[in-house]
Amino acid sequence: MKKSGQGELLPTHDLEKTLFSKILPAVLKPGRYIGHEINIVQKDAQTVKSRIVLAFPDVYEIGMSYTGFQLLYHILNQQPHIWAERVFAPWPDMEEQLRRHKIPLYSLESFTPLNEFDVIGFTLQYELTYTNILNMLDLGHVPVLSKDRTESDPFVIAGGPCSCNPEPMVDFIDAFLIGDGEEAGVEILNVIQAGKAEGKKREEILFDLAQVWGVYVPQFYEAKYDARQKFVGIRPKRDGVPPVVRTRIAANLKPEHYPTRPIVPLIEVTHDRLAVEVMRGCTEGCRYCNAGMIYRPVRERKVEDILQQIKEGLDHTGYNEVSFLSLSISDYSHLERLMVESRQELDSEVNVSFPSMRLDSFNETIAEFVAQVRKSGFTFAPEAGSQRLRNVINKNISEEDLFKSVEIALQNGWRLIKFYFMIGLPTETDEDVLAIADLLKRLARMSKPYGRIQFNVSISPFSPKAHTPFQWERQNTIEEIWRKVDLLKAPLRGERRVKLSWRDPKISFLEGILGRADRKMAGVIYEVWKNGGKFDGWAEYFNFELWSDILNKYGYDQDELIAEIPESSPLPWDHIDKGVTKRFLQKERHKAYQEKNSPDCKTDHCLACGLQRKGIFAELVDCYKKESGTTQETDIRRNKTKKEVGQPESSSATVKYRVQFTKEGYASFLSHLDMLRIFERAFRRAKIEVAYSEGFNPRPKISFAQPLALGVQSVAEYFDVEIKGGFDGRLAEKLNPLLPEGLKIVHAHQIHEKVRSLSEAIDITEYEIVVLDQNVDLAEVDRRLRKMRRAVSIVMQKRVKGQLKPVNVRPYVDEIRRRGKRILIKVRTIERRSLRINDFARLIFPNNEAIKIIRRKQLIRAGNIEKTPLEILK
Repeated sequence: MKKSGQGELLPTHDLEKTLFSKILPAVLKPGRYIGHEINIVQKDAQTVKSRIVLAFPDVYEIGMSYTGFQLLYHILNQQPHIWAERVFAPWPDMEEQLRRHKIPLYSLESFTPLNEFDVIGFTLQYELTYTNILNMLDLGHVPVLSKDRTESDPFVIAGGPCSCNPEPMVDFIDAFLIGDGEEAGVEILNVIQAGKAEGKKREEILFDLAQVWGVYVPQFYEAKYDARQKFVGIRPKRDGVPPVVRTRIAANLKPEHYPTRPIVPLIEVTHDRLAVEVMRGCTEGCRYCNAGMIYRPVRERKVEDILQQIKEGLDHTGYNEVSFLSLSISDYSHLERLMVESRQELDSEVNVSFPSMRLDSFNETIAEFVAQVRKSGFTFAPEAGSQRLRNVINKNISEEDLFKSVEIALQNGWRLIKFYFMIGLPTETDEDVLAIADLLKRLARMSKPYGRIQFNVSISPFSPKAHTPFQWERQNTIEEIWRKVDLLKAPLRGERRVKLSWRDPKISFLEGILGRADRKMAGVIYEVWKNGGKFDGWAEYFNFELWSDILNKYGYDQDELIAEIPESSPLPWDHIDKGVTKRFLQKERHKAYQEKNSPDCKTDHCLACGLQRKGIFAELVDCYKKESGTTQETDIRRNKTKKEVGQPESSSATVKYRVQFTKEGYASFLSHLDMLRIFERAFRRAKIEVAYSEGFNPRPKISFAQPLALGVQSVAEYFDVEIKGGFDGRLAEKLNPLLPEGLKIVHAHQIHEKVRSLSEAIDITEYEIVVLDQNVDLAEVDRRLRKMRRAVSIVMQKRVKGQLKPVNVRPYVDEIRRRGKRILIKVRTIERRSLRINDFARLIFPNNEAIKIIRRKQLIRAGNIEKTPLEILK
């Protein structure tokens, strides 16, 4: 057990005990912090050679929706000698509890504190998560500053899109991976493990890392400033490290790199579906787009590999939705074949979704394909309202493309269409802003024959990004953006079909500053964090005044930070080669000011972006790597789903079962809706066909008894389920191996005649409160219990529409007594209402004593007899 600068750490057993009894009951969403998800990887910590915790500096729901995170987790855990675990930024309520109880931030797989790992690997996905990285290190008892780390501390590595300008974070990160991590991630861990095995010092291991293609170790480089403290360049300060760090490119998207058993969260996350990468990279050449430049070249996956990943992924997750991922899905050369064959292979209940579509490539075939699934909305990104400005940003679409695509979507049944536009773009005039409003008004008029149509329009302020043709551009001030928002809103007032929303200009302002900063900005980031900055990308915690004050304290002129950068000036990221050259970016910028388009090089001539350089990238990859395969010209409408091809239809007859299950341990911190999703997916994984309701949004016919409060355990939970005919009734045998720890089916009885639903029928619930705290005064507990039994009224505070209101819960309390350190409470249900047992327990134990609450029975009154929901069936 390590000792940290913040004191002796608890053994893992004691950490989990404190977590379970004191911390998780006190936080808003405890399911974020319990692990135990479907398909997590467990290994023996004593036998593996390298342990890494992959750290995502945002909440669990965001991090678990990031496909790259799951990809790296899968690749690293394929290596027998490596164990990759996960950690996410704790929400402030969890942070408060961890600090109060002196519990370090821990991994979700083994509950190991961060400072006990060999490596911590951060994802740099977004500039406004930088303060969260510092906070996570501090919570994990790891020195925040790289220079303060000793031989016993983990190596802190970072990678992701923001590493294309790593300089603002160099004081905190030991090494950055620039580019793709599929192969480099394993190499980095092997270098660290070999260095440790040889007894090398920390600095020498970092020097060895600097020899790995794509790895940047900032301590071996120094930034130079002139007499006025203006940045003039970065150069190595130790022989043997490359003066320019070139990006790592995975030449082929190999099928073995993609997880067929991805982790399935137990709580709802932002993108709760099977995400499948179809291709990587984009050559459309939008001049504002960082991803379109840094993820080059384009690499496509084989249709067969994609379909195999989908098939196995659905089998092992129970998801009923698949999302095809790509920067530009319509550029995939086998898209039509993929659409046809995926519909042939998939069950009809499986939805397939696309990311936002390019307006010049959306067609009837795509619309008909997507129309077979739920029409929740379709997304287009014109980005600019006028053709002139679309030429400037190299968005090669016309107004005709836009109207044609929207009409196709309307004709195929969509009633919600989303648009993304940007304001504050280079050369933008008020006429360009007003052109957005004019375009939307004409679309609204066009849509009237189609009934009630909604256009949701998202407006984002432009901020210049490194390694793009617009990296030198001036960024609009906050005041200028607000003026343009007001300008856009005015002509759209009263336009009911158009709903306008916009990002906070202050957030975009800070993104731009951090995205182009040099390494002196690290001091600002550090001081913002020390003064409470965290979750800066979340409106409820974003503190622009704090950032502004500290920027001023460090002598920054904020107008200067967003000013145009002369093309002749050195840039803080000039030593990072992302494949596209500075010369190419300059040429594209000049063409923007001439309002000239550049063609897509995959269908036109080569634009010499830089990936063709011999001896650097040219030998590594083709510019546009297509996998072999022929495109089938097939009418989507005539292709049947898997169920329809060569398979008999299921019987329309259904069988109903009532199921009793337990909810114990960490599973007690899962919500009622979480339980529904978990059992839905378990049924699908077990190939048990649950009946669905009719209508626009069919739901599985599974109905649970009364919800259980978070943190309360139970040995008597119930649900009714309707299963399509032919099932043999072995629910426990088939489902239990597929359920997370803590959930277990104990009985399942067939329902032969009509019965009341569980939520209507249950009258009585019996709870047991177990006292875990050794210092509880039982005599005082007895005094409180006697007072409750004699009372006519027991008042609790209940939140109603955001306000606390007093409620008398005495009518719900049927019986209450103590046996040793166990309090037995019998609670009535009156008109489907009952009391919240957690809150009631705190009337008995008001000093936050450690207790455990268990639901022992749920009962139905039949005359003078009380029966369980299973007994009532007999």
